[in-house]
Amino acid sequence: MQIALEPRARKFWLLGISMLVATVYMALVTREFVAAHLASRPALASRQRAVKLEAGNADYRHALGSYFALVDPSAAVEQYKAAVQLNPHAARYWLDLAAAYQVLNNPEAQKQALDRAIQADPTTPDVAWEAANLSLVQGDTEKALREFRVVLQNDPHLRLAALQRCWVASPDVDTLLQRVVPAQVEAYLAFLNLLMAKKETVGTVKVWSALMQLHQHFESRSAIDYIKYLILQREVEQARSVWQQAADMLGLSAYLPSAKNLIVNGTFSLDVLNGGFDWQYRQQPSVTLTLDPSDFHGGHRSLSIVFDGPGVSDAGVYPLISFRPAEYQLRVCRIFQSWGNRGRRRTALRDSRFIQRKNVSRE
Repeated sequence: MQIALEPRARKFWLLGISMLVATVYMALVTREFVAAHLASRPALASRQRAVKLEAGNADYRHALGSYFALVDPSAAVEQYKAAVQLNPHAARYWLDLAAAYQVLNNPEAQKQALDRAIQADPTTPDVAWEAANLSLVQGDTEKALREFRVVLQNDPHLRLAALQRCWVASPDVDTLLQRVVPAQVEAYLAFLNLLMAKKETVGTVKVWSALMQLHQHFESRSAIDYIKYLILQREVEQARSVWQQAADMLGLSAYLPSAKNLIVNGTFSLDVLNGGFDWQYRQQPSVTLTLDPSDFHGGHRSLSIVFDGPGVSDAGVYPLISFRPAEYQLRVCRIFQSWGNRGRRRTALRDSRFIQRKNVSRE
């Protein structure tokens, strides 16, 4: 039996149903809004009310657990477990559950929660960072190193901190190169800097060798800083080898010495690197250094040194020369000019040569 509704009655029915649906929808939205607001507040009562309003919301369970983590780890575990049951794919929930188990001195449960966190999000560096540190506290160095590798691969901001903790956990360069430090230029350079800071010279040689095997370009300043470190450590042969390798890889072959002249860039035709085995300089009072294209010999410019005042004993510029014991001859072509009566003097270095005697021509 069908009941025919008048058009006017049909409109009232449709209006009533629409209003009912809208009312239910608004109630649900309002409840969700209130619950979200309560969960964001730090008070215990607010978070408990949020959970009561939305018992199936994993975030609110987690927020309540975070409150209890500071005062009642057992209660925190209860809420974290509820959160991971509602959403087992959130690594943050598992990490906080593992931390709570750590406080309760339950290493087996902590290990299981930590494993689940890594399974839920195996590549995010923030997750790996926390997992690695929790593993270190637990004494699981192997797992910690695996997670630190994820950090090193994906987060340049945590790279140095991760390397420092890896070194504390396992101070073995070979192990870290093989299993932890990824084959990336920036990772190797960061490891090199860490070892230089710790004066682990033997280790730096291994890291530099690994870096060279990548055959990838990097900033020349890194090589220059390493050479400076090696010279300070009196590792001259290694410094010479590094300069040769860096010059070939970084396009600095013009800065290599030759049998005809062990002074690199003796005519100042190249830019002064202020490092490596090129000219070195440091700012000195009353001394001005410039490359002068108007005065040259054997190249297209000279190094102009202006002494602005009396009593200057050091111009602050010198070449760093690598050579083995033998008999050498130093040739420097230079001119002097004095200006005014205030002791201002200009020296132009135009062509400097440092040659082994057997290679000196009889010109």
